[in-house]
Amino acid sequence: MLTDFAKKVCEKAVNEVMAGSTPKDVGISKPAKSVTNIDELSMREIAQLKKDDPEQFKVLTVGK
Repeated sequence: MLTDFAKKVCEKAVNEVMAGSTPKDVGISKPAKSVTNIDELSMREIAQLKKDDPEQFKVLTVGK
C-alpha cells in the first residue's frame, strides 16, 4: 500500500516536470569579447577565457 502511494506520488511529480515546454534555441550567440587587457575582465570571464581560449589567456597573463 505504501509503495503504491509512493509510486503514484513519484509518477505525478515526474509528469508535472515533464509537462513544461523546452526552451527554443534561437541560434544566437553573443560575439566573443575582444580583450587586450585582462584587468578589464571579471573573475568569471577570466575563468571562461582560460577554459575556452587557453592561448589567448597565456598571452594576456604573461608577466602578471
